[in-house]
Amino acid sequence: MTEEIVIPVTFLQAVRGVTKDISIAVKTVCKSCNNEGKDVVYRPTPCKYCKGTGLQSISTGRYLMRAKCNFCKGTRYAITNPCAVCGGQGRIIERKRITINIPIGVEDGDKISIQHPNENRPISIKFNVDSSDYFERDNYDIHSNAEVLLTQALLGGIVVIKGIYGDITMKIPPGLVLSVNLNNKKN
Repeated sequence: MTEEIVIPVTFLQAVRGVTKDISIAVKTVCKSCNNEGKDVVYRPTPCKYCKGTGLQSISTGRYLMRAKCNFCKGTRYAITNPCAVCGGQGRIIERKRITINIPIGVEDGDKISIQHPNENRPISIKFNVDSSDYFERDNYDIHSNAEVLLTQALLGGIVVIKGIYGDITMKIPPGLVLSVNLNNKKN
């Protein structure tokens, strides 16, 4: 079973790339019973289902199969006093923090798969990228609009534009007016 984790990412984090810490569920050995599932004052009793053999016989018509006992899980002993911490499972689920490298240019809904640190199964990471109020994204291109005053366009000047990695200072050459709609006549 693949576990899916959704990570919220801001627009600038998605564009620049970032590392984030996330918390995942990890099965670890119960320190109280040392993975045995029994209470520390446990007195072994032979399993009543397999009679202490650890194996169970299953009849399938003409054939007789032997498999690991479902009750004692092949240990040959019944756990009459299960560990209070793990409930007799021998393992507990803990939360572990791991660091995820979010690739540069990740888009909303993109997924990556990483290997679970303690188990042989993948974890699917889905990115939930916020939109930006200032920047617009067109595939791999980032666009923004800059306000240039009419006097700056005619006479030249300097405009400071917010960039991905910091502010950008642009020099406006004189006579930049490209197209101006002056046909706003009132009838």
